[in-house]
Amino acid sequence: MPNAATAVFTGADNTAKASEKIAAAAKAVMDKLAADLAKQKIELATKQKTQTTAKATLDQLIAQKQKPSEAKVAAAAAALKQAPVTKAAADKAQVAANAAVKAALNKYLAAEMTAQTAEAGAGNDAAKQADAAGKRKAAAADKTALDQLITDQQKAVLAQVAKANAAMKAAPITKAAADKELAAAKAEVAKATAAHNAATQAAAAAQKIMTTSTANHAKAKTDFTTKQVDATTKRKVANTAKAKRAELVAAKQVPAQNAVTAAGATATELAAAKVAAVAILTRVNAEMVVAAKPFQALDAAAKIVEANVKPAEAVVTKMTAAMDVAGKLVTQRKTEAANAEAAMDKMAAEKIKPMEAQVTVAAGAMTTAQAAHANAEEIHQARVAALAKTVADQSTTAKTSTDEAGKLATTVSAEQKRVEALKAEYEKLKGPTKTAAK
Repeated sequence: MPNAATAVFTGADNTAKASEKIAAAAKAVMDKLAADLAKQKIELATKQKTQTTAKATLDQLIAQKQKPSEAKVAAAAAALKQAPVTKAAADKAQVAANAAVKAALNKYLAAEMTAQTAEAGAGNDAAKQADAAGKRKAAAADKTALDQLITDQQKAVLAQVAKANAAMKAAPITKAAADKELAAAKAEVAKATAAHNAATQAAAAAQKIMTTSTANHAKAKTDFTTKQVDATTKRKVANTAKAKRAELVAAKQVPAQNAVTAAGATATELAAAKVAAVAILTRVNAEMVVAAKPFQALDAAAKIVEANVKPAEAVVTKMTAAMDVAGKLVTQRKTEAANAEAAMDKMAAEKIKPMEAQVTVAAGAMTTAQAAHANAEEIHQARVAALAKTVADQSTTAKTSTDEAGKLATTVSAEQKRVEALKAEYEKLKGPTKTAAK
């Protein structure tokens, strides 16, 4: 039974260990995914920060460079477009101003010539002098008008023309510079846009990876929980089997081991008993030899009595029969002792293991058998001694009187019965010994 419990425990323990190994592997997978997920969260946060920074840089470039450059290009394009118009208007104004100045100049020159002519021809003529003074005044007025025209119109027109010329010259340069600045701004914006797009894609990829890892981690966690519960359940079963085995070991195996130990001790005692039995057999054989001598003497005495007393013949016949019975009894006892010895040898070789279940009964039976054997030996020795004494007494009585032959026959008959009783007691002794052997 403990062996079966051990097999159950071993199977349950192996099953639990296999489940625990599977759970440990699942935990390792879950822990690795958790570690990867933690790294991916950090990586995602970094890439999202990069994306935010790239977006801020892009927005800043657009606001601070591209849009101002686009405004400058637009202004330069408008100026470039307006410059010819302004130049044409300035040129037209200049032509008009020049024509007006020329007309005023001609008028003034004509008045001046008239005044000079009048002054030259006035002499002392008051009328002519007055006319010349009038003409001088008119020439002076025309001169003032000419100066005023040059100052108020021609110079302003010249300034406008110069400005228009400068604008015509600067507008392409300004437009080219604005275009270059805008191109540079657009290049920076394009670069920033590419960086932002790359950061956005990287963040999206990291987000996708983290989403997948989160799902995998959740799945691994569920798998680990399931396997851990399974391993815990199987370990509980193994522990229950272990406790049951320990209970069986304590209740059965330990007592059985103790019984084995006791059986070993019993086997040792049986071996010692065997040695003692051999010694007893030897001693019994010797005693039987001694016991036979009075019968031999009795046989000789019976022959003498036979020569003298006829009635003693019947007694001698009975004594001979008694001696035959005694001899057969001795032979039978030797055979039984040899059989007992062989049975003890066979028991020692074949019955030790089966005795584990019956060791307590065997120990008691052995004790009883040893006691009975010891008692039988004492009784046997006493009876043999008594028999020898009786035979000796009977021999003396037979020699002394023929009449005692009848008494001797009676006594021999009684002693024969006592020998039969001894035989029966040996049979009883043999019975417990066989029980012990079993």
